[in-house]
Amino acid sequence: SPWLALLLESTRHLVEESGGRYQVVQCLQRGPIDLVSALLGHSEMCFAVYDDPTGLRSVVEFCTSAYLEVARAQDAIIPRLDGGVCTPFGVWAPGSVVKTQCDVSSSVSAQLYEEFFFPYDVEICKSFDYSVVHLHSGYLHTVDVLLKDKYPSAIQVSLDTGSTPHTVHDLIPVFQRILEEKPLFVQGRMTPRELDEILEQLPARGLYVSTATLDED
Repeated sequence: SPWLALLLESTRHLVEESGGRYQVVQCLQRGPIDLVSALLGHSEMCFAVYDDPTGLRSVVEFCTSAYLEVARAQDAIIPRLDGGVCTPFGVWAPGSVVKTQCDVSSSVSAQLYEEFFFPYDVEICKSFDYSVVHLHSGYLHTVDVLLKDKYPSAIQVSLDTGSTPHTVHDLIPVFQRILEEKPLFVQGRMTPRELDEILEQLPARGLYVSTATLDED
């Protein structure tokens, strides 16, 4: 693929330019469910769950294979930092790392996500020493599914509190449940009061909070 060749060329260029001054990380890769939606069309993917489940699984398998090829090719180029690699969220891990995402899980139930897509997210995560799955705060109905397995190693939640009805306060119980099982990365805009609530209500162990901008209360 000329696109993969270009990606790897760009990755090598970043490695050379970094000169060890910063860590090169995996590019933004959309996960299997997102790739299937992009290939088939969003509505067509949802209909295929019922109209052609066998064909849908074949497409998911294809997308997973392509994802892994790209992720492994980047990993082979990226230099280790003290034996480990940083996630795209800036968190270091003592081994190989992969980040995936399942944004389009917002359009399927937790049951359908678990049946058709979760096994492939697990396959991606199992292929690396450490893994993190990216979610959005407005669509956390799949959290219980992601907590059923050892993989992913961690869950990252981007706050959509301005575009969805869920406030940081509403999300605290979900965050607590995640932290009982896995590390949690929380990123996004929040007020000083919301940040204080997160730090007061959530255990420090396994918690990473990143907010570039603190909105006024």
